[in-house]
Amino acid sequence: MSEFTIQVVISQGGFGTVYRAMHNELDRIVATTEYLPAKLAVREGTTVPTRSGTERKGLEEGQRRFRHEAQALIDFNSRPGIVACREFFRAHGTACLVMAYEHGESLAAVLAN
Repeated sequence: MSEFTIQVVISQGGFGTVYRAMHNELDRIVATTEYLPAKLAVREGTTVPTRSGTERKGLEEGQRRFRHEAQALIDFNSRPGIVACREFFRAHGTACLVMAYEHGESLAAVLAN
């Protein structure tokens, strides 16, 4: 992820973490979603090992599904109301989806009001 500089964690959930990041080459703020399911893996510095050897298969299957979701979202880029997805990549034992960064309230905040 050396193309990006993480600025802040936007949210964390069961399957991963969303960050606001700077694309270093393009000087643009983006949102990145990192596939990091807390039940299966942990962050150790810049790597993401599984919690135990038996969870490797589950992590790999989850990354495969995450990639398919990324492909579907990229196919929907021209649809109104869907955040534009830019790219998908793997690094440090995990997978990331790069999206346009949209300013505003989260869906959770809107629903809470």
